[in-house]
Amino acid sequence: KLPEQWYDIASAWFSAIYSLAVIAYLGFLVLDMRSPNAVSSPDTLTAQLTNLLKGPLSRVILYTAIGGAMGAAVNNLRSFVAWHAEEKAFGWRFIWKYVAMPPLGGTLAVLVYGILQGGMAVINGGTNTNPDNPLTSLSAWATGTLAGYGSSKVFIWLDDKVNTLFKIDKKQVAVPDVKGKSLAEAKQMLSNAQLSVGKVSEQVTTSSDQVGKVIAQTPEAGTQLDCGSSLE
Repeated sequence: KLPEQWYDIASAWFSAIYSLAVIAYLGFLVLDMRSPNAVSSPDTLTAQLTNLLKGPLSRVILYTAIGGAMGAAVNNLRSFVAWHAEEKAFGWRFIWKYVAMPPLGGTLAVLVYGILQGGMAVINGGTNTNPDNPLTSLSAWATGTLAGYGSSKVFIWLDDKVNTLFKIDKKQVAVPDVKGKSLAEAKQMLSNAQLSVGKVSEQVTTSSDQVGKVIAQTPEAGTQLDCGSSLE
């Protein structure tokens, strides 16, 4: 590993301070919105969000996004400790990752919460979640925090969901019979069938009719193969 330079150290501390600021501000935002005696002026971001998200479902989405951003920021701090404080190998070029992770974590958290709630609705025949219940907001925040903290695992999970939902079955074709054909003819027939030639081996033959011709193939003619497969 490369030793840290002054700009690596500066980038590491900037990332840590930025992540702490995100956690502190979003924590204050949640407490201010939850407090019955909130004293936010009409021009503050808290007041604007409160007015914009008056619907209970909108508030749940907001809490989920805030939790995701806070979870991603916590993961930033964990990474800071591991790469700078312990390994002394923080790279300045990764600063963009630390800056982008909180908003990305918030977005992922909303996606995950929506998918989970949709799955529960299918299982239960409808959603039992009451957006007006304070525990619902707490659950949304906790789910978002976990999703934001484990963003790397969430990407893998989402990829699996996308691959399952939008799975495309490969087209299959029948293997043509290339026995008795020259290698050039066999290659052309396989190409026309959207197949290819794999390993080609030569064998000694006593028949002049078989010289330069295909005398065996694997798999046999008529076998169904995925397009792009090869024959030997």
